Amino acid sequence: MFLTQEKNTDFYDCKNFPMDSYTDIFMATFPSEKFASDGFWGQLNGMFGYMVVVSFLLPVSNTVRALVVEKELKIKEGMKMMSLTTAAHLTSWFTHFGWTYYLISVLIAFFAKDLFVFSDVR
Repeated sequence: MFLTQEKNTDFYDCKNFPMDSYTDIFMATFPSEKFASDGFWGQLNGMFGYMVVVSFLLPVSNTVRALVVEKELKIKEGMKMMSLTTAAHLTSWFTHFGWTYYLISVLIAFFAKDLFVFSDVR
């Protein structure tokens, strides 16, 4: 129903548009630089996202492994018996793995800066 109404409205607007009063209207393309293509991205063909995901697979599996080992060996319970607070335990986990993921992200950004030569972001 909406498309029919839109089509009828467009037809009415075009039919009743006084063309003789607007003779100096013209269309032109917006001036822009010539498109530059990089051969690397043509060869990569959308695999960059997969490469970033694959680079995070090992740290994620190490995180899961560390959590499972801690559960199996009941390390948290032993540390709680030695008066470890939950906040300190969570802070240690977030600090350890936060720095790991931060380092990986910085390295990806550092090595990928040369890949985006033709992008607008500098």
